[in-house]
Amino acid sequence: MHHRHLRHCLLTAADAGADVLKPNHHELLEATGAATIADGAQMLLDRGAGTVVVSCAEAGMYLYRTGQPPQQASLPRVDGNPTGAGDAAVAALAVVLAAGITSAETLLRLAVAWSAAAVLMPAAGELHPSYPDLEPAVTVTQHHLPEQESRA
Repeated sequence: MHHRHLRHCLLTAADAGADVLKPNHHELLEATGAATIADGAQMLLDRGAGTVVVSCAEAGMYLYRTGQPPQQASLPRVDGNPTGAGDAAVAALAVVLAAGITSAETLLRLAVAWSAAAVLMPAAGELHPSYPDLEPAVTVTQHHLPEQESRA
């Protein structure tokens, strides 16, 4: 996606008070111009986003909310086709939120599990049948990102 268009979309969504934004770390840094993931997420929160979930490939996902410490969720590395992993994470977030669940841990746990289950499939658009087993294996921790690690 072109830099200007990506920046416009993420910033416009934040300005409109989006409940959840889910960029990957490259998209976040490009759109916000921030030097770190934490700073980029904070910029989106300051503009009105309710929650910012940032996917960082093998490093997992980070969830940021105003007034709460960031949380990080990860699984041991899974090998496969990463195409569609971000879409699977967004689908998981939508399912959890549609059920009225706002727990950061639950959001991250399901998003990481579904993302990994998508990677395990040869083509995008499907979840590996093992996805229910992946969810309890996700590690979720409160995390304060040191500046040198924030570009994970």
